[in-house]
Amino acid sequence: LLSDGTKSSMRVVLNPEKMVVKEAQRAYTYLNLYGYSVDAVICNRVFPRTLTDGYFDTWKSAQAQNLQLVHECFQPLPIFEIPLFEQEVLGLPMLAHMAETVFGANPVRGGHGDPTHRFYEGKPQDIFRRNGQYVLSLSLPLVARDEIELNRSVVDELVIRIGNWKRNVSLPTGLARLDISGAKYEEDRLNIFFDATDTREISEEELRSKRWENLKSRFRGT
Repeated sequence: LLSDGTKSSMRVVLNPEKMVVKEAQRAYTYLNLYGYSVDAVICNRVFPRTLTDGYFDTWKSAQAQNLQLVHECFQPLPIFEIPLFEQEVLGLPMLAHMAETVFGANPVRGGHGDPTHRFYEGKPQDIFRRNGQYVLSLSLPLVARDEIELNRSVVDELVIRIGNWKRNVSLPTGLARLDISGAKYEEDRLNIFFDATDTREISEEELRSKRWENLKSRFRGT
């Protein structure tokens, strides 16, 4: 259910502090690595513009730089801001006030006050044909090219590593029978190319992942 992008999506919540933003970047990368859709970023505890006390000038300057970093790193995701309220967010009245501030103040980016609205449509995983090859395209934002390690463990499975994190990607039957001709990291996506050696077009059914069926057949064979 959580990995079905048509039914579920995640939201990254962070404080606009340098180390927190870096950790949020990693979380965003790993969510995409494991196929979870992310549709928004929410910045918490943002200093309000009405705060004019000179004591906070240095803090406000640092936070403004970090907010700019958030917008640069997480585009094209929409960025919502929760101000630092005059009191702690406890109880239903304060929760309702926070919800109205985040989702109700801006009807364009706030989904007309509906927090269940999907604010961004993206595909963590996609399969398409390009120049006579099939391409398995995985969203892997905010990583360096040399951080990605790709291996084929068995016929119908790829292993992708980023640092200490690993994901086993189950290949649909249509791709499992093809050889990998190369891979390229471009525009925050890892594109893996498969040689389409025969002239027969692979059907949509063959391009659909059958992870659980593959696991069942593997266990039956042991």
